[in-house]
Amino acid sequence: MTNSFGHLPGSDGTAALRRLSGKYFDQALVVGLSLLHLCTGLLIVLFVRRDQGHQVLTLIGSLALVLGDLSLIRRRTQPALVLVGTLLAFFVAELLKGFSVPIFDAPIALIVAIYSYALRSNLSKLYKTALLTWLGVIVAMSLAAPFNLGSLFGIIAIATLVVGVGSTTGLYAGIRRDYVAQLLERAETLARERNLLADKAVAEERVRIARELHDIVSHHIALMVIEANAARATLTSHPSKSAEMIDQVASSGRSALNEMRRMLGVLRTADLATAPLGPSPGIEEIRGLVHRTEEAGISVEYVMEGDPSSLSEQVQLSCYRIIQEALTNVIKYAPSSHTLVKVAITQTDVVLAVLDDGPGEASNKRVGHGIAGMQERVAIFGGSLVAGNRIAGGFEIKASIPVMEQGQP
Repeated sequence: MTNSFGHLPGSDGTAALRRLSGKYFDQALVVGLSLLHLCTGLLIVLFVRRDQGHQVLTLIGSLALVLGDLSLIRRRTQPALVLVGTLLAFFVAELLKGFSVPIFDAPIALIVAIYSYALRSNLSKLYKTALLTWLGVIVAMSLAAPFNLGSLFGIIAIATLVVGVGSTTGLYAGIRRDYVAQLLERAETLARERNLLADKAVAEERVRIARELHDIVSHHIALMVIEANAARATLTSHPSKSAEMIDQVASSGRSALNEMRRMLGVLRTADLATAPLGPSPGIEEIRGLVHRTEEAGISVEYVMEGDPSSLSEQVQLSCYRIIQEALTNVIKYAPSSHTLVKVAITQTDVVLAVLDDGPGEASNKRVGHGIAGMQERVAIFGGSLVAGNRIAGGFEIKASIPVMEQGQP
């Protein structure tokens, strides 16, 4: 689950907690190693060597190791400098041991420093640094040991162990850290993409609803205006005809309300599966659409070819809305024209045509979102739409929608 900003919940808090725990771990590590070297140095001074000269040198060596331990506090931000500091401290301690000064200088801080450097370094730099550190440890330990073949092999083995443990563990931890960081980044990217897809779906749904509302409202209001004007014109001369036209206005208004309730009812229901939806209008309902247009006083001829039962509900709804919008344009801009509505269904496509013999586009300046909405509906299925003046006069809208028989993949 992610929040609205595309971040994994708790990821920021987890990172902060990790940084805080790392800070406390570094402090505890520095304090522990410093106390270890101080206490061992004091114990050696008090109980091992009684001569003052060696006691002073033991304390100097212990303090040098403590300084190397204290540098570990910066191991996360300056690992190379910390590595140099701990190696120098170890070198001083081993040099003093070469003069028979007893010092406890287990290279714990040096291993931690190598680990910290390997954790934050790339592989090419790590090879060079590890080799130099390995040579430095060998040189430092050679100062405190008698020079012979057996001791040299032992020194090489210890140096290899110190550098190898620090380098390999640091390298492994670094690779694992980068892998986890990549996984988190990928998860956040997927979360952002999911949010963008959700926003896109919402936007597309808003456009769809706006397009449906435009088609419903514009068509029925255009019918109601024509019918109301006709009722007013016949109010005194033909009262019965006027009453009939008023009934048609009411019928158009009820039809518009029913379609809007059907479409918008789902938006008020949380569970889409139980939303009370009626069937979407399809090609069979085009005949009723033509009839209502004729009742408004428009001369319409309807031709239907082919079987619409093989078409999907989405295709049929788009065909209905395209015809509805085309007839709305006729009612608005060419109410006195004769109009032909033709639907031809084949195995490959549906061809829609609405032709009128009105004044055409030049005289009435047809504007608005109707034709753009029809083009969007056709584009969803990869079809085409042509709208413009006819050569013989009038206006035409022709649409072709590729279809697929039900049951085909």
